[in-house]
Amino acid sequence: MKTKKLLFASPSCPAPASSGSLGIGIILLIACCLLAVANSFSQATRLWATYYSGTSTDYGGSVAVDPSDNVYMAGFTLSAAGIATVGAHDVSLGGTGDAYLVKFSAAGARLWATYYGGTDTESCYSVATDASGNVYLAGNTTSTTGIATAGAQQTTFGGSGGTGQGDAFLVKFNSAGVRQWATYYGGTEDEWGLSVATDASGNVYLAGNTDSPSGIASGLGPSIGPRPAR
Repeated sequence: MKTKKLLFASPSCPAPASSGSLGIGIILLIACCLLAVANSFSQATRLWATYYSGTSTDYGGSVAVDPSDNVYMAGFTLSAAGIATVGAHDVSLGGTGDAYLVKFSAAGARLWATYYGGTDTESCYSVATDASGNVYLAGNTTSTTGIATAGAQQTTFGGSGGTGQGDAFLVKFNSAGVRQWATYYGGTEDEWGLSVATDASGNVYLAGNTDSPSGIASGLGPSIGPRPAR
């Protein structure tokens, strides 16, 4: 009898303007095992489930599984405590809100967790793994520092920060939670990193949306014109 696993998480992790109207947020990560009998799913057995939250509002935005069946959850948090583990890449809430990344074993034990953010606000929208067990986090940031690593594709923030124009970001961690590299991706307007994926050759792909008329596309292709005011 073959066993298949299905993972569930909250579908998005928007950055709320405030936590007052939302109350204390909680995150529910549920792992289910679906038993295939006669080529159909006839019974579901829950293997484990957990809340993941701190002292304020928290969202789960994306889940991925690595080749060893470890489970990664990424999201957005306003909590100043209860999120990161000791010795993690970033153990403190850096601004108004941060992205976070947490790794669980296949049995549901937390292995490590980290904030990811600068001095302003970060939101996460996607997490992915590769064949070597590395993990990639994508989202949006309005922080002008604390995001990109030296020598990255884009080390300088391109938006206008606190005025509402942000950049997409992409960061790579190894399986132990050590940051390998990170980059901004954006022009002078607003960008959002909404999805990240990897291929068998180890390449990584970032997709999202942009309001910038330049600084996004490579080569000699056309650039977009300015969008009307919203």
